[in-house]
Amino acid sequence: MKDGNSCWLITLDQVERFEAMGNYTRVYFDDKKPMIYRTLAQIEPRLPNDKFFRASRQNIVQLTKIKNVELCSSGGLELTMHSETKVDVSRRQTSVFKSLLAL
Repeated sequence: MKDGNSCWLITLDQVERFEAMGNYTRVYFDDKKPMIYRTLAQIEPRLPNDKFFRASRQNIVQLTKIKNVELCSSGGLELTMHSETKVDVSRRQTSVFKSLLAL
């Protein structure tokens, strides 16, 4: 993965989440967050379904990097990642997430 003058060779296991930024996507791993010129729609089909989940239009998260799941008053879910980042799961994706994890 390349961002400006920096380049990283990482595995998917290192990625905590992907966040949409227009035509770019920010990739979160370790303490880094470079941007790549790809949309989430371009990235999502290449990710293994058993490891990554499309939480909303903005985020795809790695399931093994989720620390906590909380129900929100809006009917959605809030995921706390290992990095302590909070990620909202859309109401539409909440039912998918619950059935995926048998909640």
